[in-house]
Amino acid sequence: MEIWSKDAIERGWKARPEWTTTRRADVYGRQLDVTITRHFGEIARVKNPYGELASRPYFQDAHAGGLRLRDGVGPMAFPRDLPGPAVGELLTVPSNLGDFITKSVVDIDVGAMTEPLVYPPLYRRLVDPNFSNPVDLDTLPVEASVIFLDHIEGEEVQFGTRQLGEREAVPITTWTAGFEYTQDMVEYDRTWQIQQLNEAFGRAHNALLNHIHLFPIISFPYPPENVTPAYVDPSGDYRLSLRGTISRAWRAAANQDRPPNAILAPSSLQFDLADALGPLTVNGTTFPSVGGSLRRVVYYDTTYLRRGNRTFRYPGVPEDTLFLVQTSDYLTELVKHDLRIQAGPGDLTRLIAQQLVGVSRRGVYCVPQLCVQKVEIPPQP
Repeated sequence: MEIWSKDAIERGWKARPEWTTTRRADVYGRQLDVTITRHFGEIARVKNPYGELASRPYFQDAHAGGLRLRDGVGPMAFPRDLPGPAVGELLTVPSNLGDFITKSVVDIDVGAMTEPLVYPPLYRRLVDPNFSNPVDLDTLPVEASVIFLDHIEGEEVQFGTRQLGEREAVPITTWTAGFEYTQDMVEYDRTWQIQQLNEAFGRAHNALLNHIHLFPIISFPYPPENVTPAYVDPSGDYRLSLRGTISRAWRAAANQDRPPNAILAPSSLQFDLADALGPLTVNGTTFPSVGGSLRRVVYYDTTYLRRGNRTFRYPGVPEDTLFLVQTSDYLTELVKHDLRIQAGPGDLTRLIAQQLVGVSRRGVYCVPQLCVQKVEIPPQP
């Protein structure tokens, strides 16, 4: 069984020998690409246009010859080697701004890994920087049909066809968040605060992505044909009741031409699902493990984020419910561009030394009625 949960994803990261990601930042109007290479989950190398750094970059003790926070924040000498065209002759930026933004990008990536993305197994992903706003679904085929046939000499090649859905439009939403680094943080060299802010930035972005993709499935008002009530097995065994409920839900969805191939559930059901879907013996009767397509399970729970005195709640799957999902084109994420980090001047009137803003533009096409079966969990004894 393929398990997608935060713990399982973190274990998978640590098991991979090496992988590389590239994050984009805009520094005072110039593009700065930061390449991060990991070995067994730990950062091994960081590269930017200035060169390559070993391990995760830190600000060293200034007395030992390292950089201080003020060397990367606040107007100083103009960095002639920063790639890209000049923004203006009067614009000055910190001489070590590239290193500072590189550290920020890496910190954000580290923070994001503490809030893994669990929605990707359920969604089709389309990335196109040319997406309009909104995206007309006439440009997105709901189903593309292509079949390779034996070609007979002289005959015409048979071309594929597209089946389009209803004429709708999906908005591309601009998601933003930002930090302001105060002059006090620079004056007192509070580098530890910078790292905490950056890592919180990464966690918040991934939590948002999980929410905007999974909450439409969780909160949708399903019609009766998309809801399977709980089944109670005559034996009174909870495992058989849960197994029977899932079996009835799968058949109900398959009879409506949307056979499920994934389960979305709360993590509180992980042991119950392992028992119900795996091989089990009850009163001398052996039940084989559930095979076929229903082998992917995504666990998603409620996430809480705090900003000052305000708490944001991203609801997870209720404990008395799970969803059988057909991973089809009716669940599509549209990405114009992923998270970009933008650095710009501060605000002298408020003693702000530096501003850092994250921007992501994306949309979600989600039609649960055509690809999801809601399942009510039988009561536990």
